[in-house]
Amino acid sequence: PFFGQDWLCAKRTTGGHGTMPSGKCGRGADKVSRAIEQAFRALETLNRHEALNVSEFARILNLPRTTAGRAIRALRAAGYVARRDDRRYVPTSRVLSLSAGYGHSSRVVDVARPLLDALSRDTGWPVTIALPAALGLRVYYTTDAVATRKIFTSPSGLDLPIRDSASGLVYLAHCDPETRRLLLDADAGAASVAPRLRRSDAQLQADLARIQRDGHFFQEHSFVASREFDGFQEKECLLAVPVTSGGRLLGVLATRMLTRVVSRASVESTQLPRLRELAQRIGAQLEAPEGAGARPSSG
Repeated sequence: PFFGQDWLCAKRTTGGHGTMPSGKCGRGADKVSRAIEQAFRALETLNRHEALNVSEFARILNLPRTTAGRAIRALRAAGYVARRDDRRYVPTSRVLSLSAGYGHSSRVVDVARPLLDALSRDTGWPVTIALPAALGLRVYYTTDAVATRKIFTSPSGLDLPIRDSASGLVYLAHCDPETRRLLLDADAGAASVAPRLRRSDAQLQADLARIQRDGHFFQEHSFVASREFDGFQEKECLLAVPVTSGGRLLGVLATRMLTRVVSRASVESTQLPRLRELAQRIGAQLEAPEGAGARPSSG
């Protein structure tokens, strides 16, 4: 490989020219690997303790003081650590860049994907999971690819109107008051839905109170109202429930169905218990250690 041990050793020991005996190369690569591991362990430790001096690093990591010092100096040179006047080290904002490619939303989707797919294969209806994105809610995963009873699609990456979609309303009803205020302020004046479908403030408050009481929301039409398929106007209804883990609101599960095929009573008696169970399983698996894996529902 381009970044294999031979290349790495040659670059470090010969400046990129010539070769080194294989034994020396292997030892050099091992030293580099250990140094990288020690640096990341030091960074993880600092994130947990906020501010430490070199002696504290060495004690917590069970390393010689000189080794801990080298790891800290490497992190400082790379811009991940800064030294205060009291000679303690603290993480810098650059640490945030390390998580840019894998956020909490990625973990949620990884856990939810097989469970959502299993439910959708069983019922035929598409299921989505929507998670916070900036000051809004976004579809992060949809089972449209495996759903057999769908006509329309709801693609991943779709931003949902926070006050005029089933998922948005469920999220608003279950988030804390300050988050709710920020989301509604950001949504004010948005033209994401047709004016005739936009909820009045009074209707919004009534819906939120009902969702807080019932723990779910049934919407008789999507925020698109109706879409044409083969010359016919089709309407979708939606059922949405919150996803929580460890007492914290994570997002919303929703399933879409055709209004002409199902009734509200049948949805709430058959689909609601299954969607709630699915939300609970996602939350429980997110509380488990990462890597425990998700087990699809048996139906």
